Amino acid sequence: MNRVSMIGRIVREIELQTLENGTSVAKTSLAVKRDYLNKSGEREADFFFITLFGKRAEIFSQYLNKGCLVFVSGTLKNNHYEKNSQKVYQNEFIVKDFEFLESKIKNEERRNKSLDTNTELENFETATQERKDNQLVLSAKDLPF
Repeated sequence: MNRVSMIGRIVREIELQTLENGTSVAKTSLAVKRDYLNKSGEREADFFFITLFGKRAEIFSQYLNKGCLVFVSGTLKNNHYEKNSQKVYQNEFIVKDFEFLESKIKNEERRNKSLDTNTELENFETATQERKDNQLVLSAKDLPF
């Protein structure tokens, strides 16, 4: 039995195409956090190519975008091709069902908040690069390593 379920974030914009027979195809990538921590105490992620067909593809691309949290279930397909005389294998997740775990609006709000935080951080770093008691205070981005 080939059945897989995952929860992750869409990591690139969704490409929606229409085949010659009129079938819609949506392709993107999904980042899925691992359920354990690495040696540094951080949670790593795996990245999967996902593909949807038909009406699912249209709905997926209409209501979701890069950064959205989504539940997907379907099957794994192993594709292979030759590159420089070597076989290259690539797993593709064919999505049969999905659920929105975050709305497009909530994702955009999260994105905007992240942009605001980045702007505030840049302003703070610029402001801290001033002389205090004849010492120059540098931000982390000024360090050569």
